[in-house]
Amino acid sequence: PLVARAGHALRKSKPIHGLLYGESEPCLDMVVSKAQLPRALRIMDALVSALEARGFTIEVISNPPPSLYERSMKRVEPHRAFRTEVKIGGIAVPIGLREDSEWISKGDGKRYAAGNWMSGYSANAITRVGTGVLELHASYRHAGYGRANWRDGKRKPLEGLLRSFVIGLIKI
Repeated sequence: PLVARAGHALRKSKPIHGLLYGESEPCLDMVVSKAQLPRALRIMDALVSALEARGFTIEVISNPPPSLYERSMKRVEPHRAFRTEVKIGGIAVPIGLREDSEWISKGDGKRYAAGNWMSGYSANAITRVGTGVLELHASYRHAGYGRANWRDGKRKPLEGLLRSFVIGLIKI
């Protein structure tokens, strides 16, 4: 039901800068383009099944609004009202799936990584597109827990890294 609900919410959501956020109702933390949505849902379905098979609980909960500092640092990403947490041994670990994206100037076609701030460009002069590269992430509350991101690679797609992601979550 979690993945089906996420699929429904994302399909009916309106893209923000070319990416679907699914803010209309509680759903899994996924930010992807329409083109990558079917693949992203398959990945999340496999991940949720693997986590539940190991006895972990997956919940979608309200995400508190960002602080003033966080808002100033994240000029590109809109605030998501919900987040996904996996409960492992009493510890809640936020997880999610995102697609990399880049900004493209409508005038000259120059490309910029999504995290780079493009001074001099108005919101009407640029557009954002997904790159097709998907990434699973685990947001640890404390540093030093090891790897926090697993992404598509040239030799191994994200689908081949799900076992490694689950093991990474357990290592907390």
